[in-house]
Amino acid sequence: MLKIKNDVDLKILEKYGFVYNDKSGKYIVRPPIDLDVFYISINIWNRKIEISDKSNMTEDYLIKILYNLIINNLVEKNTISWDIRENRYKN
Repeated sequence: MLKIKNDVDLKILEKYGFVYNDKSGKYIVRPPIDLDVFYISINIWNRKIEISDKSNMTEDYLIKILYNLIINNLVEKNTISWDIRENRYKN
C-alpha cells in the first residue's frame, strides 16, 4: 500500500488537483469529466492513498497524477501491518 510521506505538508496536494473534503477527511482528485467512477483519495489521518475504479478501467488522468506524486518524492510504501499472532502493529 502506498501513502504520503509523514514529512509532507498535505496542502501541497492541491498543486496536483486534490481538493479537501471536510465530510470524509480526505483529499480527493477526480478526472475533468463529471463521473464518480474514477478517483484518488488520501486520508489525512493515516495518509494512505486509495484508488477507486468502479468501472474496472484505467483512467490515464489519475495514473499521471499518481506518477507525479511518486516522481516528486511525496510517496512511500506503507510497511506497517497488523500481526494477528501478536495482536499488534509491526514494521
